[in-house]
Parts: sequence; structure tokens; C-alpha cells
Amino acid sequence: MLEIIAIYWLCQKNAELAAARNRNTFIARAYTLLLWLGMEIFGTFIGYNIISNNYQSFPTYALALVLAGLGGLISWLISKRGAPLASLISLTAEETAYLQQSSLIASPCQVSIDRESKGADAMIRHHVELNGQSVGTIKNGGTLAFFTDNRLNVVTTKQTDSNKRQAPVVYFEAQPGGTVQLFMNRSGLIPEQTVVYTQEQAIKNQPQAMFQ
Repeated sequence: MLEIIAIYWLCQKNAELAAARNRNTFIARAYTLLLWLGMEIFGTFIGYNIISNNYQSFPTYALALVLAGLGGLISWLISKRGAPLASLISLTAEETAYLQQSSLIASPCQVSIDRESKGADAMIRHHVELNGQSVGTIKNGGTLAFFTDNRLNVVTTKQTDSNKRQAPVVYFEAQPGGTVQLFMNRSGLIPEQTVVYTQEQAIKNQPQAMFQ
């Protein structure tokens, strides 16, 4: 059971690393699984034929796990090869013009995105960018949090397995020391549900404004 959880976690982690480098996440999951299981089978074969002549012996089992872990390490090193791309989503002329009017705020504003949970969307992940810079990926039912020092901001998204950006985008004006709450589903962001809090309202959890 623990091994299944470890394999699942590593597949997801390697997919995130691959997505940040604009590589295919399905291939990342596939080579992660193949390297882990392939090395584990190889370890079992070596243990049985050279060490104990017993598939269920501790030395055979231990060698299989060690080589499985080595396979997982190799898959992780492959996935993180190369620097993450600063941006995977090009800003439009309108978005660029909007950001050019921005200025820095006195203290950082925290931004969080909550994604709707749906069983049918379990394998779909979204790449998220703030002002043309990657801030991470978000999974089905997940939350992504980050900070901004800019007064005016644009959030854009795309599915990690697609090169096409999603519509709509979200524009918002950050408040110094405040928070911004965004929501999304499989199709992308939901601008009408965006809520901006001032610093005082963030403490009290009272909305300051809603932005389309």
C-alpha cells in the first residue's frame, strides 16, 4: 500500500516538473512508472538468482525496493533536467498595456486559487501564471497560493497537456497586505467569483470587492 502511494506521489511530482519545462506530463508519468517497476523486477530477479533463490526472502525484497527507489530517483532527475520556463503563456497586447499602468504596493498581497473537485477531472492539471510568470500547477480539488508585489495583476491558465491558453483571464487590483481569492474549474478561472480583501478585511475575512 505504501509503495502504491509512493509511486502515485512520484508520478504526480514528476508530471509537475515536466509541465514546468513544457514537456509532456503523460510521458513523465509513464517513464516514472516503468523505471520504478522495471528496476524493482530487476532487483527481484537478481535477488532470486544470486542471493537467496527465494522470491519472498528479506534480501530479495530489500534489493527490489532499493533498486525501485533508484529507478524513482532516475525518473526524478530526468524530470527536473533543464531550468523551468519562466512563462508558457504569452500575454496579449491588452494585458501588457494593463500591467504597464501598475506600480508596487507597500507590502505583498497573498493570492490563492481553489480548484473545483470533480472525479472525472482527476488527471487534469492546470499551469498558472501571474503577470506572465509561472507560479505553479494546480490539481483537481487543489489549492495554489503565491504572493504579488504589483498593484495591477493578470492571472492566466492552461491545461498542462495543452499549449492553448484558457479563457477567461482574471484582472485584479491587489491591496497592500491583503489577500485575493480566486476560483476555477476544469474550463479555467471563474472571474465573477474573484474576491479581493484589504489587510483589515483579510483578518476579519470580509470581502472588499468583486472583479469581473
